[in-house]
Parts: sequence; C-alpha cells; structure tokens
Amino acid sequence: MDRQPKSGKPPGIDEAYTITPFTPRGSTKNFWVPPTIQTDFENYLMTDVPGSNYTFEWLRNWYDREAADYEPHFIRGMYYPINWKSKIGNSDANSNFRTILQNDIRKGDIVVREDGVIFMLNWQVQRHINNLSTQAIDCNAYIDFYREVDEVLDERGYLLEEAGKKVIVPNLPCVYSEYAGRPDYATNYNTPGITPDHLLTVQVQFNSFTENLCIGDKFTLMHSTYHIVHLIDREVDIDRLFGIINITARRSAGEEVT
Repeated sequence: MDRQPKSGKPPGIDEAYTITPFTPRGSTKNFWVPPTIQTDFENYLMTDVPGSNYTFEWLRNWYDREAADYEPHFIRGMYYPINWKSKIGNSDANSNFRTILQNDIRKGDIVVREDGVIFMLNWQVQRHINNLSTQAIDCNAYIDFYREVDEVLDERGYLLEEAGKKVIVPNLPCVYSEYAGRPDYATNYNTPGITPDHLLTVQVQFNSFTENLCIGDKFTLMHSTYHIVHLIDREVDIDRLFGIINITARRSAGEEVT
C-alpha cells in the first residue's frame, strides 16, 4: 500500500504548507566578556594556593646565573598535575604550567620552584585570553658534556694544549630517559667483547653552550659513559633564539666508571 499522498507531501502536512528558504543575515548579538578576566587571573596567581601557585626563578639561559651582575628574575606560576600519565619517555614527570601574559615564557626556559626543584618548559607555549600555558618537566640529572681533543702544537712543534677532555657544556640540568625500544647487544668488527646498543634520549635547553654540541661528544651518567650518536633541533626556534635540543646517546663499551 502506498502511504505517500498524491500531492507528494509527507503524510499529515497540509496542502497549503510551504517551507521558507534560509536567508543568512548579520548577527546583532553582543557577547559579554568580563572586563576583569585578565586581572582576575593575575590576582589569583598572587594568592597563596597550596599545591597550585608558586614563585619561580625564571631563566632564559641556565648559565646567566654565573654572571657577576646576575639578578634573579622571579615570576608567579600555576603548577598542577595532568589528568593523563604515561611512563614512556619519562612523560609522567610532566605537569601543567600557567603564568600571566606579561611573562613571555618560551619553550626551553628553565624555572626553579621556590623549594629548589628545577623544571624545563618543554611544550609549545599557548596564549589564552588571560594566561600563557605550557608544560613543565622535572629535570632529573646534571650532566657535563665533554669532547676528547688532540694536543695542540704551535708552528715550531711546542705543546700549547695537552690532549684530553674538554668540557663543552658544564653541569647542565637535563631530562633523560631510556629509549623505549628493546635493548640489543651485538658484536662489532675489530671490537673486543659485546657492544651494548643501549640508547638514551636527552633533552637540553638550547643556549650558547649547547649549540656547540657535536656527534661524538660524551657524558657520564649512572657509572657509564655515553657518546652522542644523533642531535636534532626540531624543537629549536626557526631563528635559533630558544628551544630544546633532543639528543640520542649510546652507551660506550668498556668498564664501569666509578
């Protein structure tokens, strides 16, 4: 049985029914934005809220502290947990960080909380209506990066500098984690014993010291020596003013360092 009326209209629709076509037009609605929305957040940050609001020492370059005329710059910030966590890549050490719009924080900046804990801002900074937001990760090691250099002679053959270790980046707070893939141990040609293919990933602040790092530079961590096998600057600003250098390092074969 055909349920469609002869007129072609749906059942129950009057013969005189017509559909008005949509015609767009300009809106006359004004949305109200609280005029104090920015200063409200500023005032909130200046409130002592346990487990949320802290005072931080803000460092564009970690080595600014070594200048004779250094004066610390302090900012207020919100530091609070992230709802999701993961153990891969040490990401469970990340937490949210927010501060006022006037504090022009950038990825790679280091902030030292009032209790002495050191964090690195490791996410692209987002600008909201009344705050700047990013993520802060706990730095979990101080690392000295060094380079093994040859002796330096003058044109007459006199020794100017002895061969040895040259520190390239001294005592820098970093974030390191173990590569999430499966560790491998293999034999290499003309190398005695078994070479551990144990990889670490290290994040360091991009600054006037770390920009001089090269493949082959070394560091010591947890009684083992590692050498850099890869450097990537994908998280460094296009003008090379700030950011994070990501390092991949492999454990060097040999006895344990004490």
